[in-house]
Amino acid sequence: MPKSLSQQDRAIEIWGKASQMLRGLVGDKAYQAWFSDLRPIGLINGTLYLGAPNEFFLEWVEHHYMDKLKKAVSLVTDGKLDVSFSLEKDEDDMTGEREEKNTAGDRFKKARLLKHFTFNNFVVGPSNDFAYKSSLEVAKNPVKKFNPLYIYGPSGVGKSHLLHAIGNYIVLNSRTEYKVLYLTAEEFLTKMINAIKSKSMVKFKAQIRDIDILLIDEIQFLNSKPMIQEEIFHTIDSLLRSNKQVVMASDRPPEEIDSLDERIRTRMRSGLVAEIRPVDFDLRKKFIEEKIRKENILLSEEFIDYIAYKPIKNIRDLEGILNAIKAKQEFDRREITKSFLIDLLKSFNSEDTIVDLDELMKVVSDVFSVPRDLIVGKTRKIRVMKARHAFVYVARIKLNVPYKKLGRALGGRDHSTIIHSFEQGKFLFYTDPDFRENVEIIIDLLFGAK
Repeated sequence: MPKSLSQQDRAIEIWGKASQMLRGLVGDKAYQAWFSDLRPIGLINGTLYLGAPNEFFLEWVEHHYMDKLKKAVSLVTDGKLDVSFSLEKDEDDMTGEREEKNTAGDRFKKARLLKHFTFNNFVVGPSNDFAYKSSLEVAKNPVKKFNPLYIYGPSGVGKSHLLHAIGNYIVLNSRTEYKVLYLTAEEFLTKMINAIKSKSMVKFKAQIRDIDILLIDEIQFLNSKPMIQEEIFHTIDSLLRSNKQVVMASDRPPEEIDSLDERIRTRMRSGLVAEIRPVDFDLRKKFIEEKIRKENILLSEEFIDYIAYKPIKNIRDLEGILNAIKAKQEFDRREITKSFLIDLLKSFNSEDTIVDLDELMKVVSDVFSVPRDLIVGKTRKIRVMKARHAFVYVARIKLNVPYKKLGRALGGRDHSTIIHSFEQGKFLFYTDPDFRENVEIIIDLLFGAK
C-alpha cells in the first residue's frame, strides 16, 4: 500500500467514530481482540483502508465480522464508503520459526491465543459447569487426563472461551514450555491448501505435529471435506500417540456431524465429551451482575431480572445487550427505561431465542412464589393450582404446546386434566384480576420484547 494515501486525517476521523459504533455491535471482548490492532491507513476511491497486523487477523475479521465492520462504517458515512484491508507486516510462521525472545507475550502470539479469555472471567453455572471443570483439569494436567477433550454446544455459549482459557493457563502456569496452537478447522484447511500450492506439505505436517497442545475450534466444518478430514485424523492420531494434548470444540456432538470419517468420530469419543447447554436464567443473571459490576453499568434489580428472564440462549448476545446499555448511558447520560430495553431486546430476537417450557416454569414459579416441585406435584392448594393453570394457559396461547407434552411437563397428567387446567386458566384470566395481572407479568417478562 503506498504511503501517499489521500485524506489520511479523514480516515482517522472516520475510523474513530466507526470503531466506537463497532464496539457496541460486537462487544468489548471481541473489539479488544480483533479491532484494537487495526489502524486507519487512508481513503482511496471511496474505500477506507485499514491496516491489519497479520494475515491471521485479516482472515478472522473478514470471515466473522466483515458485515458488522461495514455496517459501522456505513452508519458514520451514510453508506458512502467501502472497507478494505492491507497487511502492515508479514505474518509469523505458525509455529514461530523466527527467532524471538522467549517471553509469555511471544508465546501467546505464536499460539494465536486471545489473552482476555481466561478461566477467571468465565461465568460458571449449571449449564456449563462440567465443561468448565473438565477444561480446567486439562489445563492443569495436560495429557494426563481427558485426552482428547471434546466440548460441544450451540453458538455463543463459551466454547472458544474455554479453548483459549486452556491455552492461556498453560502458557502462564506450566513449568514445561509447551508449544500451544489454537486454530479453527477452516484455518487448518486454508493453511493446508496453501501448503499444497507451495509444495510444502511435508513442512506443514512436521510443524503441526510438533505442537504439544493443539486446540481446534469449529470442528463441525470438517463436514463434507474428505481431504482435510484425512489430514486432521492423521494429525490427531499422531499427537495422541506422541502423548500430546488435543482439545476440540464444535456446535454439535460427534455423532451429529454429518459425513464425518468414523475414525475421527471414534477418536473424538475416546477421551471426554463435555456439553455446554444453552444459557439458563441463573447463568444469565449471574453474567449480568458480574458485567455491570466490572463495567460500572447502572441497572436496577428489576431490569436485571427483566433481561435475565428473556430466552437469550448465548452469552455473546447478552454481552451485546449490556454493551448497548453501557453505550446508551455514556452517550445520553440518562437512566435506562423499560421502553428502551424493549426496543433493544427486539433486535436480539431470533429462532434461537424461542421460549421453552423450563423457562416458562421458572417465571411462573417466581411470579406466583410457588416452588416448581409443588406446581408439578399433586397438591391442590389454591395458589399452587392457580400457578399450574397459568403455566398451562400461557404455554397454550403463546407457545401452542400440545396438551400431551404439557401433561408430561406436569408430572404425567393426562390429556383431559390439562384441557381442564387450560379452561380454568382462561376463566381466571377474565374473572380474577390478580391472576390476570400475574399472567400479564409472565407474558411481559418472556415475550414483552417480541
